[in-house]
Amino acid sequence: MVFLLAERRGSGMRGLMTLVATIVVCLTASAAAAQTLSFFGDIGGAPVFVELERTGEKLSGSYIYLRQPQWIALEGRIDAGGVTMDESIVGAKTGSFKGRAGPTGWSGTWRSPNGRTASFSLRPERGTLSDLDGRLQCKTSKAEDDYTFSQSLDLRASRGRLSTFSYATHTGGKYGPEDCAIQLGNLQQLKSELGILLRATEDDPDDTSEDAMHCNMSIDGDSDHLVLRVRGCKGAGGRFFCSGNGSWADLIVSRKTKICRAME
Repeated sequence: MVFLLAERRGSGMRGLMTLVATIVVCLTASAAAAQTLSFFGDIGGAPVFVELERTGEKLSGSYIYLRQPQWIALEGRIDAGGVTMDESIVGAKTGSFKGRAGPTGWSGTWRSPNGRTASFSLRPERGTLSDLDGRLQCKTSKAEDDYTFSQSLDLRASRGRLSTFSYATHTGGKYGPEDCAIQLGNLQQLKSELGILLRATEDDPDDTSEDAMHCNMSIDGDSDHLVLRVRGCKGAGGRFFCSGNGSWADLIVSRKTKICRAME
């Protein structure tokens, strides 16, 4: 098929060889490039969010149940026969997925190690949250082993463009308080085909030095939920966003109830 295409479009042997070389280079680059895939959907009726990296036929990533926010690792493959993935928590296999994969979504059967099954249906995340309008505020807190953990989020958007964004975390305990805080003035909203992507204004993405500090935040969503993920953000450039041992938590936010949950 490739040679037939080349003969139709090339001009003599030189055109043929040039076109074939171009096709080979493009196919090789495409196979090597990692692609981020994001889905919302359900497993046995329970809503989930899935984020994967696809490199050729290989899949790796994680997912969460939106009502029980704990990241579950995923590893698998996708090909013309469909998709298969194994899930694990702290290295122990907790289930597997097998099903069909198409441009409009993935669906099939989830199976636990003891044989329990449930159907799953995943639909690709689409668009830039252009339906995100108005203000959303939420707080969450948790006490565990003489420590307290709290998060507070405040954002205002118009058609997916943020005009207000403030996110802070606090940890209290016997060793004293630890905090992280960042506001829209510290961030720039980048062009994105999916969801909302933020990067610290002082972050230099090309700085690969050992002491470089990077800060990125993403907001993915469907009509019911937002998923806020923090990558790095201890600091960027010469600015720090966290005190000594302060740490961030990813958040799940219900767009209907405006209740947020911190992910483990």
